[in-house]
Amino acid sequence: MSRSQNEIRGEEKHNLVGGPTSSDFPPINQSGTFGQPVGPSPSVPPVNFNNNPAPSYPFYNIRKYRDYYDVDTKDVLWRVGNSMIGCIRPTFMEVTLSSPDLYGPFWAATTLIFLTSVVGTYSSYVEHKKETTSSTSSKTITKQWYNDYTKLATSAGVFYGYIFIVSLAFFFTLKYLKGHFRLINVICIYGYSLTIFIPVCILCIIPFDWLRWALVMGATAISGASLGLNLRAAVADVAPKRAFILMLCVVLLHIGLGLALKFYFFKF
Repeated sequence: MSRSQNEIRGEEKHNLVGGPTSSDFPPINQSGTFGQPVGPSPSVPPVNFNNNPAPSYPFYNIRKYRDYYDVDTKDVLWRVGNSMIGCIRPTFMEVTLSSPDLYGPFWAATTLIFLTSVVGTYSSYVEHKKETTSSTSSKTITKQWYNDYTKLATSAGVFYGYIFIVSLAFFFTLKYLKGHFRLINVICIYGYSLTIFIPVCILCIIPFDWLRWALVMGATAISGASLGLNLRAAVADVAPKRAFILMLCVVLLHIGLGLALKFYFFKF
């Protein structure tokens, strides 16, 4: 439909005073709104707030190590099992090289600390009751039984010291020989090597000394072989001429741990 001349004159008059014209407004579409049809607005890329670099913490801040406790039950069970059959399939270091954890070593050491203390106290009390019964029948004076709390502190020093101090010594030895292993990897394998002593500690309640010797020495041999075979490749790569001496030190220290467990903790 053509526009009337009155509308055109009114528009021209409005233009003279600076007002807007109909051409200044967007056309009305079929939906009754101005401009483009109603629809989704153009996609705007979302702001990514995760591009910021991860904060770094000093070595004494516990938040620095929280990623090493991010493991599930499946991973822990596999590592516990592999540490017990590592003498047959020494693949522990190969699998955990890029994903070591501290949960397993801390759990193994802490469990052994309390388990050796509780089991040792229980066995000591049972032996005391036997002596009391036999002494009563023979009418002799017996001593009163006391709980030995020093075993708890000693076991903490032995197990935590073995995991962290021995691992630290081995790590610095590799560093001196230009090795590329991380300290976390060494602590991981040393910690998991102790898990086999957890069931052994419980079985040592059985009052047969020959069985205790067999259990402790068998666990020491299995875990020591797993430890040595997994660390052998790392030592042979950086110091092939000194690999035998270093591995001999690793095995002897592990045998020393087994003997200490037998003569001090597992002698019930």
